[in-house]
Amino acid sequence: MKNPLQKISFAILAIALLVANSSSAQDVIYKRNNEKIEAKVLEIGLDEIKYVPYDNPDGPVIAIDKDEVSKVKFETGSDWINTPDPYSIAPDPEIRNKNRAIKFNMFSPLFGYLGFGYEQMYKPGINIDATIGIIGPSISKGIDDLNPGGAFLKIGPKFKLGSEYRQRGVKYTHHLAGKYLMPQICFSSYKIDGEYTSSGYYVYTTETQRYAVNSFAFNLVFGKQSILGNVMVFDWNIGAGFGFQSTDKKYDPNDPYSSEDNFEAYNFSHFYGGPSFPMTFNASIAIGFLTK
Repeated sequence: MKNPLQKISFAILAIALLVANSSSAQDVIYKRNNEKIEAKVLEIGLDEIKYVPYDNPDGPVIAIDKDEVSKVKFETGSDWINTPDPYSIAPDPEIRNKNRAIKFNMFSPLFGYLGFGYEQMYKPGINIDATIGIIGPSISKGIDDLNPGGAFLKIGPKFKLGSEYRQRGVKYTHHLAGKYLMPQICFSSYKIDGEYTSSGYYVYTTETQRYAVNSFAFNLVFGKQSILGNVMVFDWNIGAGFGFQSTDKKYDPNDPYSSEDNFEAYNFSHFYGGPSFPMTFNASIAIGFLTK
């Protein structure tokens, strides 16, 4: 049988353990990036969770985006699980953190090239977009007969027009999604085969020549990019501007059907109206996937 002194010792030990356990009790916020925050949760609102740090209970109240939190474990032992709304159009933070995209111009093999694009967020509302084209590969016989070879580059900053927002908190649904306006520089350099007709004393001779073309354009492009299944991107755009071109294509001044204004209207990266009307046009449809 325990003596009174032992009973008192056990009582004091039990009280000490109870006090120690209550003093160490705390709420724990689990973020989706596996970070844990020891805190005292004050409020779980529609968009934010407000708390004070556990080690500074008299400090300022801190708010965290609710979408960044996977669950909260309260000091009472109960859990609050943040279940994503399946009808929400706003992607999870893990998806928003994917601020790069690699793309391919869907119909480029029909037009005599393979077009590969890369886009990266520079800062919210502004992205940098570039497309490199390998001129030559084609499944179109009309273009394949020209035996094209070369490359082009299209690059420019995308300025989002700000129509793709969440309603509460006014946030972009995704850095890469939405309508945009892009000043774009296009430069193509290539060689193709063509026919050259020379004349003299009623005799016309036709021969094949291979000539080089260098074409430059500055276009203002309007487009829209969509996020598909939080994994892929779909981008379409159309643009217009002005430009110039140089070529070593021959012409015959004695041939009434030959013109000194030799130029190529189709330049793979854009269309060119010629020296007398130096307007340029381009358009593209691309599909790709998101990456960090």
